[in-house]
Amino acid sequence: MKEYRKRTYGRSVKLNPDALYLAYGESLYRIQKAREIVVMVLSFWAVYVVRQFFHLSKDQRLLKLWERAMMINDGGLREPMVV
Repeated sequence: MKEYRKRTYGRSVKLNPDALYLAYGESLYRIQKAREIVVMVLSFWAVYVVRQFFHLSKDQRLLKLWERAMMINDGGLREPMVV
């Protein structure tokens, strides 16, 4: 868990997130939650962009990898078996 510190009269006091919420009010809590939501949305968007870039579904990518593995195992002398 992340450790927060608040300066109070020259000494540092450790705060857990609940105490942080009480000390700074709702604004810092909302900022933290908004940051988590933004990170989640950006990660989903990045996955979407990567999948669009490759123009392949997960199954097709796995099939291509499997075919390449079969060609390497066979020495590349014949076409890979397709089930």
